[in-house]
Amino acid sequence: MSRPSQPRTGPSGRTFRESFLSRAGRLIRRVLTLCLLAGCVAGGYFIALRVHDFVYASDYFKVREMRIGGASTALEAEARAWIEQRFAQDGDNLCRLDMDQLARELTALPRARRAEARRRFPDALLISFVEREPEAVVNLDRPHLIDRDGVILAQADPGEVSGLGLPVITGIRNGAWQPGDRILQRGLDEILEAARFVRTADPRIDRLIVEWNLDGRDEVSAILRGGTQVLFGDIPPLHLLDKLSTALTAREDLTRARYIDLRMQKQVVFKM
Repeated sequence: MSRPSQPRTGPSGRTFRESFLSRAGRLIRRVLTLCLLAGCVAGGYFIALRVHDFVYASDYFKVREMRIGGASTALEAEARAWIEQRFAQDGDNLCRLDMDQLARELTALPRARRAEARRRFPDALLISFVEREPEAVVNLDRPHLIDRDGVILAQADPGEVSGLGLPVITGIRNGAWQPGDRILQRGLDEILEAARFVRTADPRIDRLIVEWNLDGRDEVSAILRGGTQVLFGDIPPLHLLDKLSTALTAREDLTRARYIDLRMQKQVVFKM
């Protein structure tokens, strides 16, 4: 049996029974409203999926152009090889790339001091570097370039070392050194500081010194062109360069001495 309709009260206060058609119409309107809402949700979800697929899966945002600035030929080649390897693993969709993470990983390249990564829609990746500059050649198992912080940049060709115009540093203790490692040995920073100073402020001394050395006690010495050994001891060589320059100006034949000892206060000891 059908359920009897419930009485309703009209505006005048009189009670009347709602007809079956009225109740059915109200129910149909509710169902249609729910269907409309469900359709809107489903349509929105479908559109969102299509947009997601277009942004993250289509070829429209595929990286087709890569520009690298501020890098030497060697660093640019390293960066391109690394990025291509990253693309092979994780894809080359420009929207999927995390620019901050990419910049951090590129900064970890041995020759890079700092890297920045930016997008240029729809298909360009822009990389800019501040590069580490070689400051010296250190003799490890083979010659390697290092920067002002003592970071190993790359292996150097032994046949090209003399043509680089960089100071040569010997006496670095053995280690499993790799490009990107920083050499932390007492006396190295002082040698690099002194080498930078003479290169810019005292070209004559710069031309005379052909090698810097750290001995087993991390005391510093230098070899002049002609073989003269200059002993700085554990005193930072930058503090004694004026003393060396004054001595060589007073006696040019000191460049033929067996050694010049600058460790004594207020005097220069030498042996011809």
